[in-house]
Amino acid sequence: MRRWVLLVSAAAVLGVLAFGGGTMFGADGGEGAKAAPAGVAAGKRPLLRAFREAAFRLWQLKDELDVTDEQKASLRKTLVTYKDEFVAAVKGIHAARKKLSAAVRAETTDEAAIRAAAADVGKSIGDMAVLAAKARKDVLAIMTPEQRRSIEAAREAVEGILDRSIGSMGAGAPKP
Repeated sequence: MRRWVLLVSAAAVLGVLAFGGGTMFGADGGEGAKAAPAGVAAGKRPLLRAFREAAFRLWQLKDELDVTDEQKASLRKTLVTYKDEFVAAVKGIHAARKKLSAAVRAETTDEAAIRAAAADVGKSIGDMAVLAAKARKDVLAIMTPEQRRSIEAAREAVEGILDRSIGSMGAGAPKP
């Protein structure tokens, strides 16, 4: 269980580092570009494609960083200090999202209740963002300047993936 929590925490920090806060299918047209699987062509399932590309880019980042054993120990120690806060933040987001979902699915539409629940989700996400910014600062302090540049390049690549994905939404949808 402890190992799983550390792995999830490490993945969350890598995600935070990359999002601020090469693509898998060659959307950038770069070397090593691969064809998209059937059903994930441009305009089809853009969020699924973005998720896959972003996950692959983060996987590449893990290999690029070439983290030393000393850095791994420091990262583990840092992440453990934030573990309880991250767990509480994730649980807070989950609980707020469930309340919002219940408000949306209610028999009668109560706009005030929906907006209040949505505001709670926003507050929970804000709490996680502040925590992520604190953890990001501590994690980046452990990294070398070259590793920080790799992290920033990955963040920019993931932002580009998301921008292209959002921009292509609805492109293949039939017209009414």
